[in-house]
Amino acid sequence: MSIARREISAQELVAEAKAVELAVEESVIEALKMHKRMGQRVATWQDGQVVWIEPEDISVDFD
Repeated sequence: MSIARREISAQELVAEAKAVELAVEESVIEALKMHKRMGQRVATWQDGQVVWIEPEDISVDFD
């Protein structure tokens, strides 16, 4: 069985990439909110090292 494939334009690829980027950004914000609410710190990468951010230092706006 052969699956038909269609060509995707550059414009469609850019739109899809932007949608994925937005979804990832929203997911990170929700995860940060959850960690802050639960009083859990989060790890990030800074200057080649893992850095822990305490819940009170997590910068995220609650709507």
